[in-house]
Amino acid sequence: MRVGFDRYWVADFRMTLTTLPGTTPPTTFDVVLERQAGDRTPTEDGNDVVVLVSLSVAVRWPNSEPGPFELSVATVGEFRFPATMPDADSQRLCAYHAPALLYSQIRPLVRMHAAEAGVPGFMLPLLNVAASLQQAERESTPGR
Repeated sequence: MRVGFDRYWVADFRMTLTTLPGTTPPTTFDVVLERQAGDRTPTEDGNDVVVLVSLSVAVRWPNSEPGPFELSVATVGEFRFPATMPDADSQRLCAYHAPALLYSQIRPLVRMHAAEAGVPGFMLPLLNVAASLQQAERESTPGR
């Protein structure tokens, strides 16, 4: 069974410096993840389906402290699945595994742009994206 990550693109990248270069930034921050998956679209030959998955990442500084910058990034990935794959399986892949692949593409972009903006050494943390998204779902669902 072939499952593919065909391509991705950056839909939006916003980084605004909020402090002067050389200012010591807070050492901790939160990474906020949001994801969305589109409908299954059959390919022309009907053998596969394509799903667009988007992941947005934002950095939030603790206690509303000003950080060295404000950051938000949105990416979109095109994922291909066999048309015979059950919906539940492709939905699980799109909900948790596809965003993890997109996050791995965002990390080096953020590092590069932070360094160019005078904030060297800033890197989004390694993150279990699937677990983070599942935890966020549990916390946002009343009674769970």
